[in-house]
Amino acid sequence: MLFALLDRLALILAEREIRLALRPPLPPFIGELLLLLPDGPFVFALARADDGQLLALRLDFRHREAEVL
Repeated sequence: MLFALLDRLALILAEREIRLALRPPLPPFIGELLLLLPDGPFVFALARADDGQLLALRLDFRHREAEVL
C-alpha cells in the first residue's frame, strides 16, 4: 500500500512501513501500488491515484526520498 501524508510518502510492504520525503510537485493521495521495478540504487513505482490517474515515482530508499516523474 502506498499513500501520501503532507510532504511524506508512506510505503507499506510486508507489514513494514517505509517513509520517504517527497520532492515537489506533491502527488494526490495514492490508492494502489501497481508495480515496483528495481533499477540500481532506485526503485521505480507505478501507482494508481484514487481519481484513476497513473503516477510514476522514483523511490530512493538510501536517501529516503521520492520523486514524481
